[in-house]
Amino acid sequence: MTLQNPASPPPTSTAKTPLEKAYMLLFGLGTTLPIYYIVQCLLQPSLGDTLVEALHNPVTLLFVADVLISTVVFWAYLAETRCWTASFGWLVAVIVLNLSVGLSSALPLFLYVRSRHQRQAQQCP
Repeated sequence: MTLQNPASPPPTSTAKTPLEKAYMLLFGLGTTLPIYYIVQCLLQPSLGDTLVEALHNPVTLLFVADVLISTVVFWAYLAETRCWTASFGWLVAVIVLNLSVGLSSALPLFLYVRSRHQRQAQQCP
């Protein structure tokens, strides 16, 4: 039996919480599904025509506008949050994922990393 100093913080567990597991599941889905559709689009013989046809649909434009606005809000939140000061590499990874795969991949990864920081360091908002 080991005695702990009462002034020292309790040890943190490295096991993932149920919410962190959900974030990782959503990260996996949010990465693989868009990549699948990106590959399908790139395999089309006339990529330019496919994009033009897609953007003529008002419903598609609704989703494009929604994702663009959500991305701007997400980036504003990234700029405001303080938990990235010690982990600039994660910030770069999230931005690269946001630009290459999309918000469906970047947001769950950000929430997972933020949750881990909150649990381990207790310093993220």
